[in-house]
Amino acid sequence: MDAEVLPSPVTAGLALVNYASVFEAFKEVAGEATKVRSPESVDELLRLVGRRICELIDAGRCSVYLRADDGLFHGQVGYSVSGRIDDRIKPLVAGVEEDRFTQEIVQTRAPVLVTDARHDARTLQRTMRRWSVQDMLGVPLVVDDTVIGIIYIDKLDRNHVYSDRELHVAQTFASLAASAIHQASLLSQLSGRSAVIARQRETLLQAADAHERLTRAVLSGLGADDIVGLLADLLRRPVLALSDRLEPMAVAAPEQAPVQPAWLVAARGAGEALVSMAVRRVVRTKSSVILPPAGDLGCPYRRLVCPMLVQGHVVGYLVVLDKGAPFTALDDRIGQHGATVLTLQLFNELRQAAARTSARSEFLGDLLHGGRDVESLHRRGRVLGVDTQAPHLVVHISGASVGDAAGGELLAHLARLLARESGLDEVLTTSVPGGFVVLLPLPHRCHDVDAMREAKRLVTEALLAVRPDGSLSTVISSVCRCPADYAEAHTETRKMTEMLERFASKGRVDLVSELGVLRLLATVASQSELLSFARDLLVPLMTHDRETQGDLVSTLRCFLDHGGQVRNTAKALGVHENTVRYRLARVSKLSFVDPERFESLLDLRLALQVIDIVGEPAAGGCTTPETATPARPAARSRH
Repeated sequence: MDAEVLPSPVTAGLALVNYASVFEAFKEVAGEATKVRSPESVDELLRLVGRRICELIDAGRCSVYLRADDGLFHGQVGYSVSGRIDDRIKPLVAGVEEDRFTQEIVQTRAPVLVTDARHDARTLQRTMRRWSVQDMLGVPLVVDDTVIGIIYIDKLDRNHVYSDRELHVAQTFASLAASAIHQASLLSQLSGRSAVIARQRETLLQAADAHERLTRAVLSGLGADDIVGLLADLLRRPVLALSDRLEPMAVAAPEQAPVQPAWLVAARGAGEALVSMAVRRVVRTKSSVILPPAGDLGCPYRRLVCPMLVQGHVVGYLVVLDKGAPFTALDDRIGQHGATVLTLQLFNELRQAAARTSARSEFLGDLLHGGRDVESLHRRGRVLGVDTQAPHLVVHISGASVGDAAGGELLAHLARLLARESGLDEVLTTSVPGGFVVLLPLPHRCHDVDAMREAKRLVTEALLAVRPDGSLSTVISSVCRCPADYAEAHTETRKMTEMLERFASKGRVDLVSELGVLRLLATVASQSELLSFARDLLVPLMTHDRETQGDLVSTLRCFLDHGGQVRNTAKALGVHENTVRYRLARVSKLSFVDPERFESLLDLRLALQVIDIVGEPAAGGCTTPETATPARPAARSRH
């Protein structure tokens, strides 16, 4: 188990060496070294060195190791007459504490020959046995007295006695090859750095181009949809803009490709868990984050999420979907810059929208209060997209104030609902004491009565959607067709809503035109006078109905609804005509209502309207909000 450290060919055995074959082999290696441009081409060079040294000394196998920054020697390539062994060599590491064979090569900087390598204490014997090594020659690659690598040579599973010539040839060739390998490694590193610099330069150029195009987009007044489309083209990926509530604001595909509905699901993540995680991180770091795919949540794509920030607060998110190539630093840079540009654009749009909303609200206020020059109102209306000579309804809503955030949000929500249901982009709104007013356009070619009833239905549904507790009272004006009409309509609807509030009537939607004579009396009579009038006329009948479970009041309602016709009333109630006549006679006997007199029926209609608004009077004649029964809708048919 002897190991022999061989003398340098400079001092011994020179006559035995045919240097022509060595220089011929080195010439080929040097030629390949000049072509190295990448780590892969370095491996090709090392493979050539291994093959040529084996050919020079008639060896069957070798492996080439290079020194790494950790001081150990890592396997690079191998050569074997039996086939490629690179994959088996690359995981190996030489020079560890137990590897005294390699340590001796490094210390002496000369070839070391180990015979019976499977049992020599200096070798890694398990490795020797696994590779069936008998004798092994370790030849250092030395540059400036530093071992930069080692070539391990053996005759496969056969013993071999190395001649002096073979040993000196191996050392001479290794000395020459070491310089070529060192220079090739430096050239590869330089080429790699050059490639990195070139990529970084290209990235900077692309980022600068993206910055310029996005800046031009904002300066030219492009909207959010166009900016998102530009980002999709720049990134070559689908891009979405989401609000801070993760609601889609804009979506685009590269090169104007069709937008897939599944992207919206993927952007939000069918379950909110991953998105919430990203949102928390984005809010905390104010930087972008990449979400992994989540196929079980309906999200097969990775997502680059960039926050849109205003004064440090997240107001939305720019989401880029990964549909193939992984995200790069350039994608992140463009995404974050795009989020900033989009934030500026959205902020500008919000300011413009707020200014337009303020101008429209101020215009509606001037229209409702009157006293303004008519031509001026016409001109302002045309600028704001409002035709003051087209038919409109003034919708006066009381019971909420837009002075607080909740009231303002309620008004905005109501306006959006009414605009959508009316097929409009927007409707005019303004605040008034105790509530707000909405100006609702009507179709030009539509019967006024039908249009007003349809408007009442839309307003009723919208109010239920935004305030289902019935705390809002609403009065809708007659049709307005000129500036003077709006001021009159506002005055009348305001008085009617004030009357409803005095009567503690909530949750009603009334058309002024349906209120009949009550519309006139409400402006001249007090609440107590109207209540006294209704009580005197109806309390005897209501008392009778409560005590006897009678139907006198309901019969009178049906009688009025059917034009005072006994036959039609009996048919509607499902009773005999004589039953109706008997009930009407009882009404005449118990109260001051005379069903045969028109004036009395008019009084009856007014009294019923009063109790529909305020509730049924108590038996003692005192009606208060606490004792009143819920008011009935004014336009409902009664039988």
